[in-house]
Amino acid sequence: MPESFVSFGHWMVFGEFFQDIPLTEFAARVRAMGLTAVDLSVRADGNIRPERVETDLPHAAQTLAEAGVSIVKITTDICDAGQPLAQRVLLTARALGIRYYQTGSWIYRDFGSLRALRAEARARLRDLADLNADLELTGLIQNHSCEQLGANLADLDFVLQDIDPAYLGIYYDPAHAAIEGGGLGWLMALDLVAERIAALGVKDFRWVPGNHRHCGGQRLQSAEFCALGAGNTPWLEILLLLRRMRFTGPVVFFGEYRDENCFDMLGASAALDQTACDVQIFRRWLEIPLSLPGETP
Repeated sequence: MPESFVSFGHWMVFGEFFQDIPLTEFAARVRAMGLTAVDLSVRADGNIRPERVETDLPHAAQTLAEAGVSIVKITTDICDAGQPLAQRVLLTARALGIRYYQTGSWIYRDFGSLRALRAEARARLRDLADLNADLELTGLIQNHSCEQLGANLADLDFVLQDIDPAYLGIYYDPAHAAIEGGGLGWLMALDLVAERIAALGVKDFRWVPGNHRHCGGQRLQSAEFCALGAGNTPWLEILLLLRRMRFTGPVVFFGEYRDENCFDMLGASAALDQTACDVQIFRRWLEIPLSLPGETP
């Protein structure tokens, strides 16, 4: 593997799609991929219910540790430092040595509301960043396409102004960036927020006829999540740019193959098989002697 990429952080699998199998089985499948870390969701429909976090998250951490797997990141609905259960979730994470957590989302609802939404999110995120600094945690905001604030990465650049990405950064999802960014919009957006990126999400998508998949609306085509490398996300270009940025954050494989917006609704075992293929493809990409213009491979 090229020296440039050795400093990537933990590689992990997102656990929310695999709640219907025992945690021990999930851990064994993760280990079979050559990985030793996971991202568990701590939200109402997730792996851990927030009101039970103080008992269930330590139990999950112990079960996974016995299988040689650690929880490096949790996914939450936390948008505000004063939100009910927020401090209980974050204090529990800190006690377990979990550094990273994904925040909740701010939803764009009506034309004419974006400026107010950005102002509200910016104020709440400043308070959340202060709490993260006190707890020595890193909050992560995903750039999710469609109605979520951050679909346009310029909005995240605005709301995160003057906030240290060590405490609150961007969970960069290139597939969602490409859905929103078309031609070179994804590149200009990445240029704008490069210094704020703290984690990387790995998946792919392709445009398919019909509006039955993600971001369909009244369009003739919609975004269907697919196997890594089979879609429209410009992954090799993005990996080159991550090299230039000296990215060192954690990497999450979504395993998003059990969703209505996926190319098929796979069972747990088949979805984990496909995720294992994604991990292998990602590894092979990092072994390619890529270079930026003017560089020697």
